[in-house]
Amino acid sequence: MRKFLLGFLAGAVLFSVSRVDASNLLEAVQFPVKLIINGKVTSLDTGHPILNYNGSAYVPVRLVGEALHAKVRYSDDDPEKIISINDPRAETPEDYPEDLARANGDVVFISQAKTYNEDQLIEFVKKVEQNSPDWIRIVRYTLEGDPIIQLVSYRDGTLNYTVDYSRDSFGSDAIMEAKCSSIVSSNGELFGKPYTEFTLTGCSPDRETYALYKLFGR
Repeated sequence: MRKFLLGFLAGAVLFSVSRVDASNLLEAVQFPVKLIINGKVTSLDTGHPILNYNGSAYVPVRLVGEALHAKVRYSDDDPEKIISINDPRAETPEDYPEDLARANGDVVFISQAKTYNEDQLIEFVKKVEQNSPDWIRIVRYTLEGDPIIQLVSYRDGTLNYTVDYSRDSFGSDAIMEAKCSSIVSSNGELFGKPYTEFTLTGCSPDRETYALYKLFGR
C-alpha cells in the first residue's frame, strides 16, 4: 500500500483544498477495498480513493451520499465551513430555522429579496427535462418564522409532491401528497418585478395544478 501525506482528511476527499497548514497533516494509507452500496458495486476513480487512518476507513462522502440519493454540499459562505448531507427520506427537525435550512442545501424563500439556493431549483428542472432522477426541498417561512416544507422527487416520468404544513402555528396540521406528470414554467410580473413561475401539472387525483415556486429576476 502506498503511503502519503493528506491535509484535512475529510475535506480533501470531497473537495480541493487550496491551503494546508503543516500542523494539520495526517499520515494515511490507501485502502484497497471493494465498496458495495445497497448491493451495487461502486467504482472509485483514482483521485478519490478509500483511505485508512489510525485503523479506520475513510470513504468519499460525496460518492457515498449521492449513491444513497442524498445531496452533499460544501459551503464556505458562513463563518464556519459546512459540509451538509441532505437525504430526502429523513425527517426534517421540528425546529427548522432558516439558517439551518439554508446550510442544509434547501431552497429557502423568506421574501422576494431574501432567498437562498435557488440554483438548486434550476438544476432540478434541468434534471427533469433530461429524464434524470432527482429531488428538491423548498422551505418557505411565514411572517411568524414557521416553515412550510415542499418536497418534490422525480423518477421515470412521475413527480411525487408533498407539502408539510404541520409546523405552521397559524395553519393546519395537514400534510398533502400528490403525483404529478410534469413541471412547466411561465413568466409574469408582480409589483413591477418579473418572475418565472414553476408549476406542477397533471396532479392526481383530479389532475390539479400546484404552484411550486416563483423565481424573481435579480
